[in-house]
Amino acid sequence: MLKMRLPEKSKMFGPDRIMLISDRIGQEATLTDMAIITGANSRENQERRNVPYDATQKGLIGLYYTIDSLKQEVCYTSYDATIGTCNNYNIKDWYGVRPIISYDTYEELQGIVSEIKDMNGGVKRGYVYIPVYAAERDIQKHLKELKKTGGLNSLEIKDVRYPVYSENVPEENSDFKYYRYNGEIYLLARANLCKNENGKITNQNDRRLTTISNVDDGENIFIKVEATEIYIDEKNKEAYFYRILFSGVPINAKENKYPENWDESDMGEYFKKYLKELQKLQQTIRKLKGKGENSSNNDTSYVNQFHKLNGELEAVTQYMMGMLNGSKENSEKSGEEIE
Repeated sequence: MLKMRLPEKSKMFGPDRIMLISDRIGQEATLTDMAIITGANSRENQERRNVPYDATQKGLIGLYYTIDSLKQEVCYTSYDATIGTCNNYNIKDWYGVRPIISYDTYEELQGIVSEIKDMNGGVKRGYVYIPVYAAERDIQKHLKELKKTGGLNSLEIKDVRYPVYSENVPEENSDFKYYRYNGEIYLLARANLCKNENGKITNQNDRRLTTISNVDDGENIFIKVEATEIYIDEKNKEAYFYRILFSGVPINAKENKYPENWDESDMGEYFKKYLKELQKLQQTIRKLKGKGENSSNNDTSYVNQFHKLNGELEAVTQYMMGMLNGSKENSEKSGEEIE
């Protein structure tokens, strides 16, 4: 059975962290645009930069939740920041979610993860399609005009409503649907940015997306569904997302304490719905790929996106490893992963 949850702090940080974190994806994580518009907080006064093995060089480093199940604590942390303990389980923003997926059988994992490939050392890498980065302003404008005139085709993927509406915006007036245009899929989501206790946005980085410099709170944004990396620890039967996917969900607002039953907590219930939506989204995209649907630009079509991203990541990784080893041997390998 597939299950989504928060990662254990001991596996992410400290001397006992798992090798996947130490050698592959790192403790720092970049924020997706989806995480920013759902209220995630970036690290103060930092510039956009890449983290290890991130060939895209996109995104700001973010804070994300981990749990200490032995101490029954929820923590928030990033690589070089102090690891803090959550004292308010009502918090809806500030801290991002970099979830993991646990599984019983490899076959069920393949239902949600595509293009799985060995990376040696008991680690595999695959991709999951999720809303990641915002479309650029000119595309935003075009898509909004098309929506007004009925020129966008909506997709029936409704299991979860993203937590991106402001408290002063009635839910029935919010539009959180998937749309298909020109061979691509976009989620239209309303921004609910990270704010202080007085409802003010104090960090301008929390308004800055990878493609848009300033987003207004409450603004409708089209987020493009793209392939994002997930790393599989076969020994522990866990898959770790490389990026911070979203924010805006309280841990346990019902009781405002560490959940005695995670499945019944706010975060646990949201994870179940979110995982179900991801499964439907993957099925939809695989059907589109099976039909051979392309956009007018083949370089960005879903049919080619996996292979394009795969090639870029491998090329950059192999080049870097070759430079570090003082040899061109690794960068000249074709179709092989580097240890």
